[in-house]
Amino acid sequence: MIGPAVYLILVLVMAGIVHLSTVLAMPWLAARDAFVRIGQVASDNVMVVIATDKAREILPYADPAVATAVCRFVLDQGPVRVRMPTGETPMTMIVLRKGAGIIHSLSDRAATQGVLEAVIATPRQMATITDLDSDDEVVQEIRIMSRDVSGLVILHALVPVASERASVEQALRAASCEPESLQD
Repeated sequence: MIGPAVYLILVLVMAGIVHLSTVLAMPWLAARDAFVRIGQVASDNVMVVIATDKAREILPYADPAVATAVCRFVLDQGPVRVRMPTGETPMTMIVLRKGAGIIHSLSDRAATQGVLEAVIATPRQMATITDLDSDDEVVQEIRIMSRDVSGLVILHALVPVASERASVEQALRAASCEPESLQD
């Protein structure tokens, strides 16, 4: 005969397993998660600055002191190069994929010569890029491998005071998200 304590432990273990599996399944089952909402304003391989009122609608809990730009990268035709000139305020670049969250994140402190540059590629494209590298040249960009052929790049820039929002958004407009060829 099994005592009540053993039943209690079994119930707690089962409840823990159900809770954990539910939490882990939420990103895959959510119909209108942040990835989908942000993806609605993003364009394929084009950086788009999100207006403040639209940002509040898409991400209701986002910090109002942060300007945001977004790009949907599509790796069908080749890797995508994201360039973000750094400015006076702190900036970050986040690379996301559906359901799995963040693939990679960078801050403006990773920039070289005032530009944060990243190349996003599939494993096969990354192998080709590595083969094309010259031993004499130093790699200046950060290379990010994505198993998915599409995802989102989100740029955030801190707006220290409301009167500087226009200049911070202008700095985000200078960012680019462009496909590139793997030809020599």
